Amino acid sequence: MKSLFLLTSFAVLAVPRAALSQAIPPAPPRTMSSDILVTADARPVDAEALSVSATVITREEIDRRKASSVLDLLRTVPGLDVVQSGGPGGVTSLFLRGTSSTQTLVLVDGVRINSPFFGAVDLSSVSTASIERIEVVRGPFSALYGSEAVGGVIQILTRRAPKAGVSVHGRGSIGNLKSREAEATVSYAGGP
Repeated sequence: MKSLFLLTSFAVLAVPRAALSQAIPPAPPRTMSSDILVTADARPVDAEALSVSATVITREEIDRRKASSVLDLLRTVPGLDVVQSGGPGGVTSLFLRGTSSTQTLVLVDGVRINSPFFGAVDLSSVSTASIERIEVVRGPFSALYGSEAVGGVIQILTRRAPKAGVSVHGRGSIGNLKSREAEATVSYAGGP
């Protein structure tokens, strides 16, 4: 009995590792759906598992709304007040759930864009052409992101190039009174 166990163990260990890895197909890559949030935790988490309220604006929703700037999209988020000083191009302040503008953290692909001196964010000229999704998480996230995230976190995730090399995406529209609008995005993907 002992020799049968040793013989079986040796046979299992002798199977080449490459043969085992070829036998198990790799898992398909997980696509980002609207029920997965990246901002709310240190890792992606399902929206149902959160203990705070969150809003996700997907690319499909951006196209459906035909919003041209990020500010137009953020104005529709519950619990978020957008204040712009002056006209177009003016500095913007974001107030999430009644906190001050210095207590709402804004990230673009994980990089903080809040002013280190005033806490204000200038999103007035940010177009929606390069935005893939926006995640707004309301609630205290100071343990994860620091004191700038007492009111919540707004994460803007940009589009990635769909294939290796250069990709170009464009859109144009014509409206009343000879108004015209055009957007173009150029992206490059190469390597990891």
